[in-house]
Amino acid sequence: MARNVVLSVNGRNGLDKSTLRQQPEQNWDLVRAASTTIHGINGTDAPEAVPGEPAGLLSIELLESESRPEGFVVKTLAQVPENRIPQLTEILPHRDVVLQAIGGDGEPGRKGGDGTPGRDGMPGTNATKAQDATNGTAGGTGGRAGAGSNGADGGKGGMINICVDEDNTHLLLATTWDISGGKGGGAGEHGIPGPGGKGGEGGRSFTWEEQNGYQYRCTENCAGRTTQPASTVKALSGRTDPRMALVNAIGSQVAAGSSLQNAVVRLAQYRANTPRDTAGLCECSGGNGHCTGCAALPVYQIKERVPGQEGEEGRRGDVPTNRLFSGADGRPGEANIIVTSKTGGMPSPKKETRLEIDPSERLQPINTHESQAFVPQVLPGQIITLTGSIKVLIREPDMPILGGEPYRESTLIKLKAIMPGLNRRLDYFGYQKSIDIEYPLELREIDYLDSVAQGSEHRITMKVHNKSNKPFGGEAESPRLLEVKLWIPSETGSLLLPNDKWGPETAIKPGAMEGNASVKLTQVSKISHLAKDHTYTEIRIGLHITPPGPVPSNRKKTPNGDAVQTFDLRIQVSSAHVYNDEAAILVVTNARTPSDQFEAIGNFIRNDLNLKMDVWNISLYGGLVRQTQDNEEDEEIPNDILNEYRGKTIIFLGNQFEHFGVKAQTILDLCESRVIANECFAGTSCLLLGSTAEKQQRETWLKDAVFPITHKVSGLKRMVAESSTFDNTATFITSICEQKTAGTSVPRAYILENNPKWYHGSARIAVKLRAKQTRRHLRSKLPQERFWVCPILPRIEGSRPHNGYVAIWHGLPARGNIFAAESKPLVRERRKQTRLHNFDSFNIISALSPLLRIQLLCSSDRNQEDSEESLKDKDEGTPSVDSDDPASYSQETLNGVQYSLEEDVCNEIKNYLTEVPLINNIEIGAKTSGIQFRVHFRCLETIMQQVQACEGTPVRALEVLKTAIAATNPQKKRQVARECTIPFGQRREQLKSYLMKRVETLLRDKGYGPDRLKAFRASIMHSRLSSAQRNTARRIEARNVEFTGVYTEEYRKGRKTTLDLVPKTVICTAAEWDSRYQEIEKAQHKLKRSVTRAFEKRARMSTLKLDSSKLAGSSKTKPVDKAGPSSSSKR
Repeated sequence: MARNVVLSVNGRNGLDKSTLRQQPEQNWDLVRAASTTIHGINGTDAPEAVPGEPAGLLSIELLESESRPEGFVVKTLAQVPENRIPQLTEILPHRDVVLQAIGGDGEPGRKGGDGTPGRDGMPGTNATKAQDATNGTAGGTGGRAGAGSNGADGGKGGMINICVDEDNTHLLLATTWDISGGKGGGAGEHGIPGPGGKGGEGGRSFTWEEQNGYQYRCTENCAGRTTQPASTVKALSGRTDPRMALVNAIGSQVAAGSSLQNAVVRLAQYRANTPRDTAGLCECSGGNGHCTGCAALPVYQIKERVPGQEGEEGRRGDVPTNRLFSGADGRPGEANIIVTSKTGGMPSPKKETRLEIDPSERLQPINTHESQAFVPQVLPGQIITLTGSIKVLIREPDMPILGGEPYRESTLIKLKAIMPGLNRRLDYFGYQKSIDIEYPLELREIDYLDSVAQGSEHRITMKVHNKSNKPFGGEAESPRLLEVKLWIPSETGSLLLPNDKWGPETAIKPGAMEGNASVKLTQVSKISHLAKDHTYTEIRIGLHITPPGPVPSNRKKTPNGDAVQTFDLRIQVSSAHVYNDEAAILVVTNARTPSDQFEAIGNFIRNDLNLKMDVWNISLYGGLVRQTQDNEEDEEIPNDILNEYRGKTIIFLGNQFEHFGVKAQTILDLCESRVIANECFAGTSCLLLGSTAEKQQRETWLKDAVFPITHKVSGLKRMVAESSTFDNTATFITSICEQKTAGTSVPRAYILENNPKWYHGSARIAVKLRAKQTRRHLRSKLPQERFWVCPILPRIEGSRPHNGYVAIWHGLPARGNIFAAESKPLVRERRKQTRLHNFDSFNIISALSPLLRIQLLCSSDRNQEDSEESLKDKDEGTPSVDSDDPASYSQETLNGVQYSLEEDVCNEIKNYLTEVPLINNIEIGAKTSGIQFRVHFRCLETIMQQVQACEGTPVRALEVLKTAIAATNPQKKRQVARECTIPFGQRREQLKSYLMKRVETLLRDKGYGPDRLKAFRASIMHSRLSSAQRNTARRIEARNVEFTGVYTEEYRKGRKTTLDLVPKTVICTAAEWDSRYQEIEKAQHKLKRSVTRAFEKRARMSTLKLDSSKLAGSSKTKPVDKAGPSSSSKR
């Protein structure tokens, strides 16, 4: 930046006028030497500070430079003081002139002198044996601190007069002035007071030693001494020792100044007058004290004279208490602008002022006259309006636009004014406005299918909307072109080109568009037959617009390389459903099923279980209902896809997905509970794997599947057939048992008539009692079944009263073949194929029917025996004959099958023995024992029939039977006690006896002798005394927890069955009955609307046709669907 030219008449600073620039330092050694007192000398006070000088006067005139077009000249008219500024000063282009008339700054306040320190006190004299020590004297007081001075005031600002002609007012833009007053000086500070002197040291102490008596010790000369002298030293016994008195007297004479001769005389007297013990013996020889033969040992005492005390430290010098202040700033001066005007007032510059757009990151000026506007001279009080416009270039974004949202960015558009003559930006002129930058076109309403079938064609629709009011494209002077480009990976599929061919890329050109109008576009894509099943592909859609500007001579423009708006459509590729009669499992997937999870499930079912599976993608077909085609009139074709897999296993994947425009959907929203109940009643097993739905929704769905009410209470009498109405509970229970035996039981309603007696009091009480009795009898006689018992209270129908009745809904059995399980993360091991977690694979095995699982165990044992015989024949030279498709299972898979069957039979027996009366009321050991056993133990009966039918004795199947027998033993201490106290009429003992007898009969038929039967009984793992072996169900659970690799709470809470929610027969009210019906009806209507919407969109967007000829039991020719091979084929 160019340096400015400064012209000043500033006042001088007070510090420059001060004669005392620096206060000399004091020499404390010289001061102390000259002082005659112990106290310090006071510091000197500081002098007053010098104020600043006021500024002078400066009058100038601004003139245009004749030699430099963008410079100007400053002419000095007057100045005080004189001769500081030249008469003419030329200011170069792009420089400013600064006029200064600033008052001088006041001198800062000065600092006071420091006080001298006080001298140290005199030390005291030391102590001697004859006199005490003296104290030290106090130190001297420090000198007082000198007072500082206040800061001086600043000088007053001066006067500046600027004269300019009205034609040169633009020169004021390059002129600035400063007429501020001088700054006041800062406050001074007081000096530092002198410190006090140290106190004198006290005299030192004196210590000496004096004799103070004797102590006596027995010697060989003691009276009566015949043995060695005692080693102890003792004083005379309680008597007064005259020798001590004499010694004390001699010491007193010596201290009093007696002569040496007197002391010797006294000592001789002491030796001559030594006392003797008249008893005759010394203490060491049995006497009463010491004798004259004892040795005297002198005793000394240490004496000390204390030291003197130190003198007090001298007091610190005083500090001035008056407060020091800063000097006041000088008052500002005066500046005057004198304009020579012919019209009066202060007009704007006569030359036109240029307006431009201030460049920014997004807005750039263009180098043409269209990017500028000019403001003429504006008279005082006048307002003018400029016509026309200022054009600016909007920069396009540097980064590619991704994510689907249209590009939009907010920025500020700012105007700047260029002063004529000086060609400088006018300060303090600014107009700004916030604007949103976006492209005129936008892609909207892109519609496509989330899941498409292999080999099928589907449509992608979208709209291009013109957001501006002006037409886009066409034959305008500067038209812009539009293209919508689409791209798909070639290995996945292709796009329909304008020439009716197929390719991986295409472009659609909508042409001209009117303002605020939209154009609908449609693109057809085709998925390859070879695309991998349940993988995801992306179709990219980009909106491309040519930049603005003139059209080339050939009127051909190509859109830029980067799209102004892009979308990545994530589409799932799925195989079309083709029914396979040999498939044992149907997997229901959706558009958001993870590819690795689907692949891991398929590998486990096909490779580990050696089963075939079909796949139904609910996002591909819109629901679980098969869409009826216009040309199909075969009424034998079932409309529900689940009906085709009755008696098999259905796995529902419970993750969330978007279903034809409805977000956050799960399979629970698209699967009707009544349909699930009917299929499970017919023997279908259902597994909801990895449900992400809310806990309340999941539990409500499972409860509705147990009791799928189809009639309201008000319509029961009309809808229930006469054959389903009974007079008593016993007849009703017999009818249910017959239906279970024949396999014709279905979920439906029954009625028990109410026959009130006089002792009931009223028909209302009789109905309630009848309902409670019915519930008790059903729990006792049919423990494996679940019923909803509802007392319908009496009411008046027309003119005749109604006695009421008991409504019963036969729900799903305790083993309802349906449960929900959490999904664990996949197991990813290095250099190994991704597989399911053991918990997920165990749940899939548990969802298989008991018949399929026991057949798997039996076939694995048979194949193992065949392989052993084959190896034996091979060793003997006999050629081996391999089967066409031998089933081989890993030990982990066989363990999972065995463990799941053991858990099922334990739960079946546990549920049968949960609520039992004191005396058993079920006859299993009678002639009809087989029928009763099949009614209550469907799973266990299936296992025993398969073991009996297979060749040999499968080892793992026998382990299941051992577990069943162990579960019939007492499982808790109270059950052991009951068995001992009431050894008759127990249901547990009856079941154990029947099961043991039947299993032993089965083993005898297979060649077991007495020894092998005895070994079989001994191998049953149960103990009445050991808590670890008593509870079979708990032991099985602990082993399964270890097998699945989860914690106990994860195993229990991660598998939610209907038995956990509805464990047994319950009583409900008529309001609860109707509420359940309305809830199911509401979900059914919602599902119908969802399926209808999905069918309409699929018919509009896809060319996939259902292969309705390939159904279960169909004798029609089964053509291959053009969408690709079935997912049920083994890999």
